[in-house]
Amino acid sequence: VDTRLDNVDKRLENVDRRLNHVEVQLGDIHQRLTFVERDTSEIRKHFVYRDEFDDALARIRLLEKKLGVQSGK
Repeated sequence: VDTRLDNVDKRLENVDRRLNHVEVQLGDIHQRLTFVERDTSEIRKHFVYRDEFDDALARIRLLEKKLGVQSGK
């Protein structure tokens, strides 16, 4: 019985070590994800949707046409 308990103890120690390693990795992943979320939020502040961009380009073309200005392209 003692040998069995010793084996169980050893296995539990291995499981504890592995779980500790997983906890450390999860902590690292959490920090990285927080950083990515913060960066994404900053990028989103300066984001222009395609339809808004196309609308602005159409307005610029109209102004250039009315003013007789050649496009930079």
